[in-house]
Amino acid sequence: TYFITLATSFRNIEAASRGTKVEGEATRQVFTGLVEASRVLGLSQAELGRALLAVEQIISKGKVSQEELRRQLGNALPGATQIAARAFGVTSEQLEKLVKEGISAEDFVRRFGQQLRREFGPGVEQAAQTAQASFARFFNETREFSVEFGQGVLAALKPILDIANQLLARLREGREAQLRESTTGLLTPPERVDIPGQRGV
Repeated sequence: TYFITLATSFRNIEAASRGTKVEGEATRQVFTGLVEASRVLGLSQAELGRALLAVEQIISKGKVSQEELRRQLGNALPGATQIAARAFGVTSEQLEKLVKEGISAEDFVRRFGQQLRREFGPGVEQAAQTAQASFARFFNETREFSVEFGQGVLAALKPILDIANQLLARLREGREAQLRESTTGLLTPPERVDIPGQRGV
């Protein structure tokens, strides 16, 4: 299922980053960025899984290679090379030269994660509005997962649930704003009209 795939990928990335300079915030940032990108671009579960695996391998090796960047990450995430180039402030051709010279996993993961959040974060709310049924299934699976594997396992997966909560919060805020706009004036009491011969109540 989607939830289990996401949870497994996060655990693997977290394990790969343990003891490295990208452990913690940088890892969560790139993970969140890829999940947001998958929502906005409508990536399949398999495509998101491949993108996350590519990042995991980059972290494990400690550097970026053309294999992960172009063939794995690029095939799973449309425009990944261009996104990475923008993260470094260079062209795709210049990025290729930088990769050959050597880009550390720390530098890549930090910059790539931040760029993903900048480019896809604002589009998550719109994507979420067309995915309410998916979120409902997601939380149903979460409840079933907790019953089957126990609450202790879910505690370790809290960052993933936090991401889902953030997406839902954005959706709720957008809907509340639409509701306020559509009901403006409807809640204002009508002016009283006196009818001759009728006493006021």
